[in-house]
Amino acid sequence: MSTPGVQTLADLLAMRQNAERILDSLLRARAECDQCLQKEQRADPMRSVTGASSLDKAVANTRRMIETLNRAVEEAAKDAAAADPKVQVTIARPATPVQ
Repeated sequence: MSTPGVQTLADLLAMRQNAERILDSLLRARAECDQCLQKEQRADPMRSVTGASSLDKAVANTRRMIETLNRAVEEAAKDAAAADPKVQVTIARPATPVQ
Protein backbone atom coordinates (compact mmCIF):
# COMPACT_ATOMS: atom_id res chain seq x y z
CA MET A 1 0.00 0.00 0.00
CA SER A 2 1.36 3.41 -0.88
CA THR A 3 1.49 6.33 1.46
CA PRO A 4 -0.41 9.52 0.64
CA GLY A 5 2.87 11.23 -0.25
CA VAL A 6 3.84 8.50 -2.68
CA GLN A 7 0.35 8.57 -4.22
CA THR A 8 0.58 12.35 -4.62
CA LEU A 9 3.95 11.94 -6.30
CA ALA A 10 2.57 9.28 -8.64
CA ASP A 11 -0.38 11.53 -9.51
CA LEU A 12 1.92 14.48 -10.22
CA LEU A 13 4.16 12.34 -12.42
CA ALA A 14 1.13 11.15 -14.38
CA MET A 15 -0.05 14.75 -14.80
CA ARG A 16 3.40 15.81 -15.99
CA GLN A 17 3.53 12.95 -18.47
CA ASN A 18 0.11 13.93 -19.80
CA ALA A 19 1.17 17.58 -20.10
CA GLU A 20 4.27 16.48 -22.03
CA ARG A 21 2.07 14.50 -24.46
CA ILE A 22 -0.13 17.57 -24.88
CA LEU A 23 2.93 19.71 -25.55
CA ASP A 24 4.16 17.27 -28.20
CA SER A 25 0.74 17.36 -29.82
CA LEU A 26 0.65 21.16 -29.77
CA LEU A 27 4.13 21.38 -31.29
CA ARG A 28 3.10 19.04 -34.11
CA ALA A 29 -0.11 20.99 -34.69
CA ARG A 30 1.78 24.28 -34.78
CA ALA A 31 4.28 22.93 -37.29
CA GLU A 32 1.47 21.54 -39.45
CA CYS A 33 -0.44 24.81 -39.27
CA ASP A 34 2.65 26.84 -40.16
CA GLN A 35 3.35 24.50 -43.06
CA CYS A 36 -0.21 24.87 -44.38
CA LEU A 37 -0.10 28.65 -44.08
CA GLN A 38 3.23 28.75 -45.89
CA LYS A 39 1.94 26.44 -48.61
CA GLU A 40 -1.11 28.67 -49.09
CA GLN A 41 1.08 31.78 -48.86
CA ARG A 42 -1.04 33.20 -46.07
CA ALA A 43 -0.18 34.79 -42.77
CA ASP A 44 -1.68 33.78 -39.44
CA PRO A 45 -3.96 36.72 -38.62
CA MET A 46 -3.53 36.30 -34.84
CA ARG A 47 0.26 36.19 -35.17
CA SER A 48 0.17 39.25 -37.43
CA VAL A 49 -1.79 41.24 -34.86
CA THR A 50 -0.39 39.99 -31.55
CA GLY A 51 2.97 38.56 -32.53
CA ALA A 52 1.98 35.04 -31.48
CA SER A 53 -0.52 32.53 -32.79
CA SER A 54 -3.01 30.84 -30.53
CA LEU A 55 -0.88 27.69 -30.81
CA ASP A 56 2.23 29.66 -29.80
CA LYS A 57 0.39 30.80 -26.68
CA ALA A 58 -0.86 27.27 -25.94
CA VAL A 59 2.70 25.92 -26.27
CA ALA A 60 4.05 28.59 -23.93
CA ASN A 61 1.28 27.98 -21.38
CA THR A 62 1.84 24.24 -21.49
CA ARG A 63 5.58 24.67 -21.00
CA ARG A 64 4.91 26.85 -17.95
CA MET A 65 2.53 24.21 -16.61
CA ILE A 66 5.19 21.52 -17.06
CA GLU A 67 7.70 23.64 -15.16
CA THR A 68 5.16 24.11 -12.37
CA LEU A 69 4.55 20.36 -12.30
CA ASN A 70 8.31 19.73 -12.23
CA ARG A 71 8.62 21.88 -9.12
CA ALA A 72 5.63 20.13 -7.52
CA VAL A 73 7.14 16.71 -8.34
CA GLU A 74 10.43 17.69 -6.74
CA GLU A 75 8.66 18.92 -3.61
CA ALA A 76 6.44 15.83 -3.41
CA ALA A 77 9.49 13.59 -3.81
CA LYS A 78 11.20 15.34 -0.89
CA ASP A 79 8.04 15.08 1.22
CA ALA A 80 7.57 11.37 0.40
CA ALA A 81 11.19 10.59 1.26
CA ALA A 82 10.95 12.59 4.50
CA ALA A 83 7.72 10.88 5.56
CA ASP A 84 9.01 7.38 4.89
CA PRO A 85 12.77 6.81 4.91
CA LYS A 86 12.26 3.55 2.98
CA VAL A 87 11.04 5.58 0.03
CA GLN A 88 13.86 6.39 -2.33
CA VAL A 89 12.94 8.75 -5.12
CA THR A 90 15.13 9.86 -7.96
CA ILE A 91 13.44 12.26 -10.33
CA ALA A 92 15.08 13.08 -13.62
CA ARG A 93 13.63 15.99 -15.47
CA PRO A 94 12.76 15.11 -19.03
CA ALA A 95 14.61 16.90 -21.77
CA THR A 96 12.82 20.06 -22.79
CA PRO A 97 11.61 19.73 -26.37
CA VAL A 98 13.01 22.12 -28.92
CA GLN A 99 10.60 24.72 -30.23
